[in-house]
Amino acid sequence: MRDVCVIGLGLIGGSVLRAAVSSGRTAWGATASTSDADAAVADGYDASTAVEDALRRAASREAVVVLAVPLTSLESVLSLVERHAPGCLLTDVTSVKAPVREAVRAVAPSVTFVGGHPMAGTAESGWRAATAELFESATWVTTVEPATDLAAWREVATLAVDLGARVVPLNAEVHDETVARVSHLPHLLAAVLATVGAAG
Repeated sequence: MRDVCVIGLGLIGGSVLRAAVSSGRTAWGATASTSDADAAVADGYDASTAVEDALRRAASREAVVVLAVPLTSLESVLSLVERHAPGCLLTDVTSVKAPVREAVRAVAPSVTFVGGHPMAGTAESGWRAATAELFESATWVTTVEPATDLAAWREVATLAVDLGARVVPLNAEVHDETVARVSHLPHLLAAVLATVGAAG
């Protein structure tokens, strides 16, 4: 089993780190959030705010790197990946896939990328909300494109299964269209309804 390096230790990233350790993998994490890093260390996990060091360690151990950062932070983190862990196996947990794929191609072209989206979460956020059981029986999309390295896809799919999830392969565009219909659109309609209701 490959080691796992998680960048971003909020609800999803923190749960990936917790679940990876619970599955028997060697795993460590890094985050820009001092409070999340401190909380993870206090809980006994290998975590820090030294993202560059975590990525260099990932490169030396041939770990799979899991990006669990907001979409708005993606390009800056990808530039660190390209600099400190070039050629690594990279996946992510972002809720849209085509924009992430294009960002990876533009900013970190050396990596082997397999997009991912675990369909799991809670109303809470941050490390304290994370649990090792978050992905149990959850659907985890792993993207398949014409140029996908199937050995890399299998590594990412195996990680998802090890964390308790059920893997569903989809290409990025089908994923994004499906999620927009079943998740993003209902959220938008709920927000509109709440706004109308608040206005009387």
